[in-house]
Amino acid sequence: KGMIIDDEAWAISCLSQIGYYRLSAYWHPFKVRSAADGVDSERLKDGTRFEYIFALYQYDRALRQLILEGVEIIEVSLRVEVAYRLGQKDRFAYNRPDLLSTRFCKADVNGVSNFDRWHETYQVKLRRPNEDFTKHIIDKYGQPLPIWASVELWEFNQLVFFLSGLRHDDAS
Repeated sequence: KGMIIDDEAWAISCLSQIGYYRLSAYWHPFKVRSAADGVDSERLKDGTRFEYIFALYQYDRALRQLILEGVEIIEVSLRVEVAYRLGQKDRFAYNRPDLLSTRFCKADVNGVSNFDRWHETYQVKLRRPNEDFTKHIIDKYGQPLPIWASVELWEFNQLVFFLSGLRHDDAS
């Protein structure tokens, strides 16, 4: 394909750790594009080095880690804020549809609300505590859990879904 590989042993090591197909996505920008139809060929631009491809992969990996770190900071802040705001109203506020938005708690044509859907996923997690942390919280607080303990058990998608059910004054 025309890639320059100065250190074949290192390249093989990289490929064995990362995988050919994952790494191959990073050399697509280096493919020769046909002037006639704009289609990429399998040939790479002159001077394309394996080191460039690997550096692009490392950059992407570092960027992804930074983004995930930022998402974690936001996630923790959201958990704390939900626990604080709703905990002021009732320590079991997540179990009380009257403290959530009517839209979130309104049943659909099948008689099931978004609150019901959310609550069921939460109950499934409680019925199958497969993490030591979950077992510890249940043992310490009993059930129902106070909201400040409960939010720590929610999966990220459960947290986001629950946020959609907050009343406007609690969400802002």
